[in-house]
Amino acid sequence: MKYSDILKRNVVLRNELSGQKTFEISILANITVNQLNEVLEMHVRELGINATINNGDYDNIVQDSAKFAGSQSVIIFWELSDLIDGFHYKVETMDCKQLANLMAKLKGELSFVFTNLKNTPLVFFNLFTPFTGPKTLNIKTKLGDFARELNEYVKQESPANVCLLDLNDIKAASSEDASLDFRFYGMSKAPYTVDFFINYSLYIKPAFASLAGKTKKALIFDCDNTLWKGTLGEDGFNGIEMTSSNRGRVFEEIQYMARTYSQKGILIGLCSKNNEADVDEVLNLHPDIVLKQSDIAIKKVNWDDKADNLQRIATELNIGLDSLVFVDDSDFEIENIKSRLPEVYTVQVPQMLHDYPFLLKEVSHLFYNHSSSAEDTQKTEMYRVEGQRKSSQASFQNVEDYLKSLELKLTIFKDESEHIARLSQLSQKTNQFNVTTRRYSEAEIASFIASENFHVYSFILDDKFGSYGLSAMAIVETCGTQAEIDTFLMSCRVIGRNVEFNFFNFIFQDLLKSGTEEIRASYIKTAKNSQVEKLWDEFGFVTNEEEKAKVYRLQMGQYINKSKSYIT
Repeated sequence: MKYSDILKRNVVLRNELSGQKTFEISILANITVNQLNEVLEMHVRELGINATINNGDYDNIVQDSAKFAGSQSVIIFWELSDLIDGFHYKVETMDCKQLANLMAKLKGELSFVFTNLKNTPLVFFNLFTPFTGPKTLNIKTKLGDFARELNEYVKQESPANVCLLDLNDIKAASSEDASLDFRFYGMSKAPYTVDFFINYSLYIKPAFASLAGKTKKALIFDCDNTLWKGTLGEDGFNGIEMTSSNRGRVFEEIQYMARTYSQKGILIGLCSKNNEADVDEVLNLHPDIVLKQSDIAIKKVNWDDKADNLQRIATELNIGLDSLVFVDDSDFEIENIKSRLPEVYTVQVPQMLHDYPFLLKEVSHLFYNHSSSAEDTQKTEMYRVEGQRKSSQASFQNVEDYLKSLELKLTIFKDESEHIARLSQLSQKTNQFNVTTRRYSEAEIASFIASENFHVYSFILDDKFGSYGLSAMAIVETCGTQAEIDTFLMSCRVIGRNVEFNFFNFIFQDLLKSGTEEIRASYIKTAKNSQVEKLWDEFGFVTNEEEKAKVYRLQMGQYINKSKSYIT
């Protein structure tokens, strides 16, 4: 994409998103990176995020880290070559004392920057990388040693909200020659090309999608010529190929990748026109199969239309269609899904099969998580157990009797720092049962927990079948005799269990003990959270309609306790 096209596209997106809340990104640098502004704005705006970019003063990173700490995101280009003017060619003549003094100074400045930005939701820091032209084999340089020591310090000292980037990975996307322009570096301290900035923006784009709650949740595969080579109904159990010892090597790699994704918390599913018994036989008995039944959260293997099956998958997983990624080899099926379910992200197996693993690796960025939690590794099993619950529900005549039979147990936590990563994930991924849909980074959750004026409540739900994991969060701000509920959300896994009533009753009683006389809350309507539109009404709150939100107040004496006796 040409830079002129980026400028035009960015104007269109700017107009489309005008009026929406801005998402501030600040760039701090000791080099010139102004062309990144339009490129990055365009890519982030393509996510539906109204991004606006601020630039710090040239080579003023330390001071600007305090000035721009309130941004939603900060990007730091701290180039090794400009630590001092001409450092990349002067360093080899500097003595040990000079280098030690410079190193000490930089470590102190880095520590100061990280302290200033510790509460910024998302910080990108480019690791120190010398760009000096062609590499020379086995020649040790002071510049390389200096970079390695600095990077080790950064890795040890940077807080959890800092995402460290190796620029060599980004340069590799289009080659170092296409990424660097030493002519412009000499003229205006602008070493990077537009191609580099495009690749840089694409590289970090998934992190912005995650912060805005726009990541995907389920990766759904067709079977024939997608997970294995051949057609099961025609080639038979022994005729399909999926191993490196035959023509199925690529599909063996794909299955390993899918299994890895499953272990990282991505829901893996099947949507295939096949006989279910035949597919089950392959999953359970084929000697070459890598992807097992235990790795698969949901299956729709039948002869129904795949668009209908994908809708059922979204319904049963209790996630939106826009959370699905569907992989198929068929032109017809891909076009059918695109036309009938445009919310679903589709991926077609490429004609050149050697490109397939690379394509799937690119798709994995749509599922980006800055960090993992215990729930991620258990997610597939949680959804498999949910299938057992639904089978059990069919034997009951009404929902209340079914819920009573589950032996629900709620464990509630207050200001639990060990849950920070998972709580941040919940805020970024939960869309349906979420009264305000505010997204928070780990750093922000940590600051709430550390604050005297905020409390963060959460719960783990268990029943006789197993655990739902850490599934809810409420953030409450207190000020004297008043409290305000900033966030109240629950994972889709526990919707319909009525646990929100017991959870809120605990919060209410806790606030009552601390002297709270009035609770304020709000409901901010989105395209997906209509089911909680009347939640506060159920507890006895009274509302004052506003343009974009309902604002509620509850006098403590007016509270309606709706907690369920069958929840322990």
